Amino acid sequence: MNQISASARLPVLNRVLSALRPACHALITPQAVVLDAGGGRVRPLVRQCSNPSGGLEAQFEAAVADLLQLMDDSGSHGRRLHVVVSDFWARPLVLPMQGQMPSDEDVDVVLQSQYRRIYGDLMGGWHWCWDRQGARLLAVAWPEGGLAALRRGIAQRNGVLASARPLAMDIAAKAVDEKTPSWLAIIEGKSVSLLRQQGGVWEDWCVLPGDSSQAESMPLQLARETARRHDDCRAVTLVDLHGAANTTHLRKTLAGAGWVTKTWSPTQADASTGYRLWQAISAGLLT
Repeated sequence: MNQISASARLPVLNRVLSALRPACHALITPQAVVLDAGGGRVRPLVRQCSNPSGGLEAQFEAAVADLLQLMDDSGSHGRRLHVVVSDFWARPLVLPMQGQMPSDEDVDVVLQSQYRRIYGDLMGGWHWCWDRQGARLLAVAWPEGGLAALRRGIAQRNGVLASARPLAMDIAAKAVDEKTPSWLAIIEGKSVSLLRQQGGVWEDWCVLPGDSSQAESMPLQLARETARRHDDCRAVTLVDLHGAANTTHLRKTLAGAGWVTKTWSPTQADASTGYRLWQAISAGLLT
C-alpha cells in the first residue's frame, strides 16, 4: 500500500477540520479588504489597503497580503474562506459559440486565443476560470500570482479557500430580476461593471474604469453594447457601491440618451455578501 506523506495529508486534514468550524467571508477591493469572521454576529473587520505602485498584478498581490494579515490579526485560522473580489481586477469574457460546444479541453484553447486577441501580452500571468451558459462561454480572468498567494496563505493558516467569485456575480445573483429585462451597472470606486442577463444566462459583461467621466462613458458604452448585440433593452439598474458617485447627473444623462434607470438598494436581508461587506468598507474607512 502506498504511504501518504505528512505534507499530502495536511490539506485533507485542513479541509476536514475547517468544515467543523464556521466559515469566514471576505471582500478584496483596491480601497480595503474586509473579513467577516463572526458570521454576521459582530461587525466585520476592515483594513485599508496600502495601494502600492505597479500594475494590476502587484496591486492584487498586495491586497491579498492585507487580507492574510487581517486573518492573522483576528486569529481566523483553520477556517473555510469564501472570497468576493472587486471587478477592478476582473477581465470578463462572454463568448457566443456557433454550432457544437467545444470539449472541456478545447475550451481553454478557445479562451486563450480570445484573451490573447483582446489583451495580447498583458494576459501573461493571468488565470481564467469558465462556465457554460447555454450557447455561451462565460469566463473571468484574475492575476495568477495573487490567486496563488491567496491559496498558499490560507493553507499556511490551516484553512481552505472554499470559493472565490467576482463582485459582479455576487451582486447580480440578488439584484437581477430575471422577469424584467434590464442592464445592471455596478459602480465601484475604481471600476464600473456593465452586465446583461436574460433568463438567467449571461449575455454581456464588461468592466470600465471608474472615474469622473462616468456620466459620459457609461451611456456611450451601453450604446455600443446594445448596438453590437442588436438589443432593444433600454432599462438599466444602478448599484452605487462607492457612495460618492454623482448618480443624479448620471441618471439625467442616461435619461437624455433614452434610458430608464432605477437604483438597487437592498435591505440587509436581501443584500449579497459582497454588497454587505462593501457597506462595512464605507463605514470602516470613516472611523
